[in-house]
Amino acid sequence: MADKRMRIAENLEQQGRWFDALIQWQILYTLYPEQQHISQEIDRLSQQIIKKKQFLKAQYAKIEKSDKTKAKKDILLGILAIAPNDPEAKEALRQMNWALALKSANAKTKTIVKYFEENQKKAQKSIELTNLLDQGEQFIKAGKYKALLQTADRLESKHPKHAKINHFRYTAYSQIGKQYQDNNDVETAIASYDRAAKYAPKNDDATLSRKILDLRQTKANEYYIEGKKLFKHDLEKAIELFKRAKAIFPEHPKVMGDLVRAERIQKNLLKIKNLKK
Repeated sequence: MADKRMRIAENLEQQGRWFDALIQWQILYTLYPEQQHISQEIDRLSQQIIKKKQFLKAQYAKIEKSDKTKAKKDILLGILAIAPNDPEAKEALRQMNWALALKSANAKTKTIVKYFEENQKKAQKSIELTNLLDQGEQFIKAGKYKALLQTADRLESKHPKHAKINHFRYTAYSQIGKQYQDNNDVETAIASYDRAAKYAPKNDDATLSRKILDLRQTKANEYYIEGKKLFKHDLEKAIELFKRAKAIFPEHPKVMGDLVRAERIQKNLLKIKNLKK
């Protein structure tokens, strides 16, 4: 293992990656402090780095006030290659607004930072999704169905294909419909059930469709019967009730015929009234 790491350190030094090579020697020293030649290599390479850094800084000082932007950039990057934490070189790069150069000098660090940033975004998105799903379930338990619809909208804006969107909307609209039905507001209940049907799962679709049909037939029949009672006494009101019955359940077997008859009678009465004038 020691020989292998030594070869790594030597190869890194040959590539000009002195700082990485020094780290390898320092690791070896931690593992094998009794081997004197390792300590000697650390001292040698450290001095080599110091001298190289001093040389590069002297070169930079000569052209610091010039407009040789590329040359200054190359020198600073050279310093950071052997001493990544050198504060003066870093500050010089910042002042020259060389963000790209700084990223290039710290390629390894950038990769790690990018990895954590991406994973942090994924984690944040996952947390937001979990919070929305938990919030939706809490609204279901609390019977807050309008708030549940708002949660479904927020969920769709962030996760358009999530299966819970339909679940939340189906639950909300069907329960809102039930509330209206319990309060005997059947027409509003039907409207809400119709919306629920758009999001109904396959196993509930047929049941909900039957419920809507039964409500339409029942309510339409109520309007029809009431209209029939008023037919001889309040024709205008009867026509209104027949129309409401037809709007709710167009397939009603009797309402269309009585509506046509009532409108014909109303028309004839209006003619008679106009003739008397």
